[in-house]
This record gives sequence, structure tokens and C-alpha cells, in this order.
Amino acid sequence: MPLARTPDAAPPKGSKYAVMGTGAYFSTMLLFCIPVIGWVSCVIMAFAGGNLNRKHFARAMLVFLIIGIMLSVALYFVSSWVMEVLLETYAAQSGLYSLAG
Repeated sequence: MPLARTPDAAPPKGSKYAVMGTGAYFSTMLLFCIPVIGWVSCVIMAFAGGNLNRKHFARAMLVFLIIGIMLSVALYFVSSWVMEVLLETYAAQSGLYSLAG
């Protein structure tokens, strides 16, 4: 008679539910840090089949990457606007010509 599997038992290695260890998370994160290769591998791991833990981790990193890009673009436009205002104010106070026209 086969033994009943307990709900808290780890899934077998090689299955799509296999648990990723600390080293696997660390090496995956290092791979994602490589500028172009890491981003492409992040997209591939997020949408391809395979280990569900790695897939969910890649999706989380992809969301984090998209949020970071959006914040960087927003910060770029805000900082360029602030610099333009500061330079125009400085030019007006010092008697220099206006940068706006």
C-alpha cells in the first residue's frame, strides 16, 4: 500500500512545482542584472513554461523593471523642467538673456 503524500512535503525535483533554493534565486537575480541579456532572459523566463517559482520571480522582476523605467523617465522630465526654471530665474536675476527666447 503506497504511503499518502502529506500536503507539506516538497515537490519532486524537476517538476514545475519544485522549490528553488537560495543559490537559484541568487544566480537568477545576477542574470537579470546584466543589462540587455538579463532583460531578455527575464522576459523569456516570465512567459515561458518551466518552474513556476522561477516564472513568478521573473514576472515580479519584470514588473519591478517596468516601474523603474517609468520612474526614471518621469524623474528625467521633472528634473529637466526644474533645471529650465532655475536657469531662467538665474538669467533674469543676473541680467543675462532669457533662455526661453
